[in-house]
Amino acid sequence: MDNFYNFYDNNNNDNQNEPKIPPEQHTETYTKLKRSNTALIVISVLLAVVVIANVVVLASMQNIIAEKYGNAISSAIRDEYLKAIEDKLSDSDIVSDVIDSASNSAAAKIDTSIGEYVADNCMSACAVITCTSSTTSSTATGFLITNGSVRYMLTNHHVVTYEKETRTGMFTTTTTVQYPSIACRFYGESTTYQLEIVYLDEDYDLALLTFKTATPSYETHPAVKLASSDYAKLGEQVAIIGNPKGIGLSVTTGTISHTAMKLSNWGNAYYIMTDAAVNNGNSGGPMFDKNGIVIGIIESKISETEAENMGFAVAMQTVLQFLKDAEDEKSITIDYVSQGRV
Repeated sequence: MDNFYNFYDNNNNDNQNEPKIPPEQHTETYTKLKRSNTALIVISVLLAVVVIANVVVLASMQNIIAEKYGNAISSAIRDEYLKAIEDKLSDSDIVSDVIDSASNSAAAKIDTSIGEYVADNCMSACAVITCTSSTTSSTATGFLITNGSVRYMLTNHHVVTYEKETRTGMFTTTTTVQYPSIACRFYGESTTYQLEIVYLDEDYDLALLTFKTATPSYETHPAVKLASSDYAKLGEQVAIIGNPKGIGLSVTTGTISHTAMKLSNWGNAYYIMTDAAVNNGNSGGPMFDKNGIVIGIIESKISETEAENMGFAVAMQTVLQFLKDAEDEKSITIDYVSQGRV
């Protein structure tokens, strides 16, 4: 116990030399310390609130900052992309590329012969025409010129008519009459379509036909285009679709030997002469240019032994006049497709 108290007492004794603080002085210092501590606490709280507020603001702004940053990157990438395109275009000749492409297309077309082109693109509009009566029959060619609800076909006058002799006593008279039965069959098909005559012109040797009942679809048998003028060049290549000697539709090719002209004793029609093969059965068939546009209708050939390769087609100016006459006299509309030539 003594040791305990001595220890205690010794501590007290050590403190006796420290200066004594009067009670009132002790109270003031404590109050100041207390106020200081309170101020520090308030400041700490305010700083904490400010920090928290800043964190909240930054957190709310992160999407805006991220979006702006992303837009900045996108703009930079877009600018670089456009610059790369401009650099690429500046190193190439676009006009030359377009011209080269057009030249290649033209060259590919040249590689295809006119006969092959016409066979691939125009044959479906052409048909073998068969005409019959009680005493005679004939076969020739015709072709579609319209795609509307009423479809029209062109051929020659002499294809759908024949000379009928009538004997009265000692006299025999000859008259031109129409075949009572006219039918057609398209290339590669067995279906037969019945036709009827709409309009005839013996002077032009042209005939306009239409279908009696069933009509071929324009998807399967689209009409050909007719040249809008008689423009034709001497030596120009042509192709003819016809039914020579009744063997079926075929294609022959040649050149224009003479441009549109009138021939004595051949009526008022204009004719184009060609050296392409023309035979019986080709009558009424279309003559095409290299673009598959009809520029004439085969009418005849000179078959004398002294003449070779002299076939004739009714020129387009005559064909167009014939169609206008048919519209005027029959009060009809023939919606054929007219195409300019170059």
